[in-house]
Amino acid sequence: MSVDLSQIVNEAVDQIDAAAVERPSAKKYETYVDAVPVRSIRADHTYQRPLDNNRVKRMAKEFDPSLVGVIEVSLRPDGRYAVIDGQHRLELVRDLKGPSASIACNVHSGLTPEDEARLFFEIDRKRTRLTTWDRWFARRGAGEQIVLDIEAIAAKHGLTINAAPKQGHLRCVSACEKIVELVDTARTVGPDGQVKAAQEIFRIWADNVYEIGTVGLTPMIQGVVVLNSKLQNVPKTLGNDWPLRSPGNARPEQFFYAK
Repeated sequence: MSVDLSQIVNEAVDQIDAAAVERPSAKKYETYVDAVPVRSIRADHTYQRPLDNNRVKRMAKEFDPSLVGVIEVSLRPDGRYAVIDGQHRLELVRDLKGPSASIACNVHSGLTPEDEARLFFEIDRKRTRLTTWDRWFARRGAGEQIVLDIEAIAAKHGLTINAAPKQGHLRCVSACEKIVELVDTARTVGPDGQVKAAQEIFRIWADNVYEIGTVGLTPMIQGVVVLNSKLQNVPKTLGNDWPLRSPGNARPEQFFYAK
């Protein structure tokens, strides 16, 4: 039995070519950047998340045109656009500038609604979120005063702001920033506000366990005292303050262990 290899190869090539034509990936998509009137853009809620109006209001209070950026939209066959990514920025511009305003868009043409939904998912899935350290270094580069102040205080005490878990590295930058903000707030408010600020500082101090120990300086003023049950002649109550040299005012020289 003879086999015509050339015929087999040609038939296989024809099948591959036919399959390539039918595959969705063979579609010709076009992408370009354009300024699109916001009145021509809508959200397709078959795949879009619900609009968070409170988020739009917060964005409006801190509106900065340079941060609007470029949103992702799809040009539909009817000539209108569906927003793929950037729905809240779109609504922000619509609210502040009106429906006749335009917004910079990365326009995708030739997509089906299913393609749009897939692109929406992929953009969100592959987006790299900024870490605390990414933000910190960016703010340092921008010369933000509170960041520079914290770094200067750390350096004064021989510490370096660094994410690596290493001796001499200070990593709790978020807590440090919160403490600085509370101290600054305490300078501008009355006694009640100062008490609240102090309580919050002690809570942060205790939660982050900056100091570990059962005696000495801790969030409990001069320390939490742990008493061995065999240790005798220890006062049940005692004034606890630095001028009293606690626990020296308990006369520890006359403590003794019961046998």
